[in-house]
Amino acid sequence: MAEAVNVMDVVDARSTEVIAAMKALTTNASISQRLAIPFYMRRRAASHNPKRLPRWQRPPPAEDEKGTSKRRWKKKREKKDEVEEGRARRLTTHVWHAKRCHMVDLWGYRLAITTTQKSHRAVYRALRAACNIQDTSCYTWISISGVGLHGTMSGLLKPHSSPLPGRIMFAHLYDREGVCLGPVRLLWRDDETLFLRLHPASVCFTNLSELFSGLSFISYQNTFSQYTVSGVRSVELLVKALPLSRDHVSCDKSRDLWSMLSEDPYHSVLMGGTAIGFYFTVPPAQLKTYEAASSRDISQPINRVEPHSHFSPGLLFSHVTTTTAAASAQQSTSDLQHSKSDTVLPPDTAAAPCLIYRDPLTTDYEVVFVDAYKTRVWVELVYGGGRAIGMSDYRSLLTERGIPAFPHDYPDTRAGVSVIRQVGREAEEREMRRPPQKRINYKELGIEHPFVPDFGALCHGPSSPTASLPNVIRDPLLLHQLAQGSLSQEFDSHLVTVSITCLLRGVVITGSPICALPDPPPQPTTGQGPVYPGDYPVAGYVTSGRYRLSQGRGAGIGVVLAGAYRTSRTLLVRKTTSKQFRYVSVELLIP
Repeated sequence: MAEAVNVMDVVDARSTEVIAAMKALTTNASISQRLAIPFYMRRRAASHNPKRLPRWQRPPPAEDEKGTSKRRWKKKREKKDEVEEGRARRLTTHVWHAKRCHMVDLWGYRLAITTTQKSHRAVYRALRAACNIQDTSCYTWISISGVGLHGTMSGLLKPHSSPLPGRIMFAHLYDREGVCLGPVRLLWRDDETLFLRLHPASVCFTNLSELFSGLSFISYQNTFSQYTVSGVRSVELLVKALPLSRDHVSCDKSRDLWSMLSEDPYHSVLMGGTAIGFYFTVPPAQLKTYEAASSRDISQPINRVEPHSHFSPGLLFSHVTTTTAAASAQQSTSDLQHSKSDTVLPPDTAAAPCLIYRDPLTTDYEVVFVDAYKTRVWVELVYGGGRAIGMSDYRSLLTERGIPAFPHDYPDTRAGVSVIRQVGREAEEREMRRPPQKRINYKELGIEHPFVPDFGALCHGPSSPTASLPNVIRDPLLLHQLAQGSLSQEFDSHLVTVSITCLLRGVVITGSPICALPDPPPQPTTGQGPVYPGDYPVAGYVTSGRYRLSQGRGAGIGVVLAGAYRTSRTLLVRKTTSKQFRYVSVELLIP
């Protein structure tokens, strides 16, 4: 036996075993001979799935594996498109929302309803400290042009205004029979071209071909990406996410306005209804880190940027008109969308056109751009400090501000009736799942319609058919006359949309009946407590009720008879599960 051992000789003799041991520590042979698993992901038994690791950690495929997977995945993708052809369409940000929100199928889309938080307080905090963002790509833009455009649209849009290029205007769309289809945003490109933004619920219950017969219209459904940004840091976030491109020529007014906002985004805002179109630099595809909300000095005055009439908001639509017109009807939906995106804006383009405007009703910022880079812009907005919300969250914000939300607060539309009945059926199913001894005796309480309010009976009488739509006054001129007390009494059987606020205690619940005060009114009339059972005529219903955190009391949106509103601004609201009435004040909502 040797007296001394040479370490180098031992290592050299066992070099093969040492190399194999080191390779085993960094390689999982059960997955692949070339796939290294990090230390924190190792388990006793590794998965045999080669796609277990994220794609950015996988090594490039070997030469013998190239060419086989591409064809296999292509066939699988084609099969998937065929299967999902009749299902609800998913937005590009579906995966992001599915991990953070509750998803439901609505109006042909798979949409996020609300976040997984237990309440809406986080949404309110983000509105005051940062901003909320909502993916509204399900909304549809249409272009209308042709001979007699002004004459036709004057009967379909109320109120109908003269063309004002560069301004977004609010109106209600009616069919040729005079039935309201819902609120729209309209944008005049010139005297001969009009763009309309429709809610997906309006598109589901409207035949656009019959509505705009005799005119030339183009639908941009599923072509644009649209985001709604609301909050105190909206301008700051948009300026960072959509920097002005210097490589493309934009309108001088639009470029100057966006540059003005970029210089001082903390104290600059757009006036309501202002629309601008320009080219922005597409953000690079890279990993992001969250940015903390910066402090904002609210003592500084706000720089309100006035609108101009020389903006070019039609810059965005000019890029897709030819693509939509040339699309073949034989193409599948997925192939058509891919061809639109590739033709409108190539993936390697460094700048893209966009349209930004401030909604004239909600005063929130709307961003519209082509569908090629929606994921990059979404990442910039989220990691820049925005909070993603769902449709129910945004509806709660509208109710908090006293703004009616479509379609829940529009009982005179087919979409509104459909949603109200769906909510009523769900409430009735929950009630029927309770034991018979625990169910609420609505007959004893005197509630005729506990789940689905009968709006038609208020306007047309108890003998009216159930499917009849109520008459709701939405003309601003008539609403101003009602506020001044000069409206004719022939409109007393029509409904008006009002904002409801509890005078003292209590919470306004959706579906609660609104009752008129008798003559003489019950005591006390100051709202110091509840009013107990009595025979009070029903004058309306609550369409959206909640607890308004900004005022610390119950509030909501509802519809009441014009005659009841003319008589008194103080009414009674009763929960369908209680015999007590609460005093509320109503305020007329004029768009």
